[in-house]
Amino acid sequence: MAEDDWTVLLTVSREETADIVAGLLDAAGIPHEVIDKSISELPVPEVEGLSRMEIWVPKDRADEARRLLNEAREGTMPCASCGHMSSASETTCEFCGAAM
Repeated sequence: MAEDDWTVLLTVSREETADIVAGLLDAAGIPHEVIDKSISELPVPEVEGLSRMEIWVPKDRADEARRLLNEAREGTMPCASCGHMSSASETTCEFCGAAM
């Protein structure tokens, strides 16, 4: 699959969250790639903005992957901008970055 056939499913700040999402995608047979976009390669405390991981999926499986994540979440609310279900405790949408 060519690089332009993939899209960002989710951006998270915690490695544990990326691992959980990757596990859900694995279980559903959805190909994915987790790319660490953190500012530093050195171990740093989790500070919002410094630690960032993108989870990529094939574009033709993105809607399926979003439905899977939305169904798996508890304590979520829809983003007013894009409709993606984000954790109710998040201040910004994990998908589009809009304020919640």
